[in-house]
Amino acid sequence: MRFARAKTESWRLGNEASEDALTWNVFVGLARLGLLPEALKILTGVGLSQEPQLILWANEFTSNGPRLWPGIQEVRHELEETTTILTEPDVILRIPGKVLAIVEAKFSSRNSTLDKKGYDSPEEFLANYPARCVEDDPLDRERILSMPSTKILEQLCRMAVFGSRLRGRGEDVVVINLLGQQDLLSKGVPEFQSHLRREGPVRFEARCWEDLAPVARAGGNDTLIRYMIEKSLLLAPAFPGLRA
Repeated sequence: MRFARAKTESWRLGNEASEDALTWNVFVGLARLGLLPEALKILTGVGLSQEPQLILWANEFTSNGPRLWPGIQEVRHELEETTTILTEPDVILRIPGKVLAIVEAKFSSRNSTLDKKGYDSPEEFLANYPARCVEDDPLDRERILSMPSTKILEQLCRMAVFGSRLRGRGEDVVVINLLGQQDLLSKGVPEFQSHLRREGPVRFEARCWEDLAPVARAGGNDTLIRYMIEKSLLLAPAFPGLRA
């Protein structure tokens, strides 16, 4: 898989519990079936017939292989020149001038919090990820500073800042946390809305992998839906509701 060579920690793609492998199989499967517009509507509520760009782990998915998306490269240069591990959105779906959807996919792991990332303080973290201007800031920084580090969803914060900087004119920016249905039901919607400015340029949605199953079923090819139904996690069905 040529694309894997451009993926940070590509060794994870062979693990049963790998959210990267799940992400690749589902989103590339949807792309090959021509179903990304329907997936985009499920994830964001934005219904457009145009085929969105598919960008996986900061690399644009093209017929010629992986290509680092120039927008990501520019924002990394602005914010992360001295950062060891660069921000790598799992999935970006973009229709220029319309919508920019950034998907943070979770399968066997939780959303990372600031206490796990080695920052001395929330102030240090926020200073590393500034907005271009106050009006363009997606984050409620005052509110975030009042939170304990164990509650600050730093990865989603980075996705929001990247989204605000990557968006083109007229683009609706949506950060989507893609989770298993069981996690969402047992733990509730991640408390990320409180991190965002009410009138800011980025909105947040939580969705389930299972939400994409009807799209996969409608593809006229049962390979993708069969993959989702049969997908395992720790030797048990990953999405038991799909087997009903």
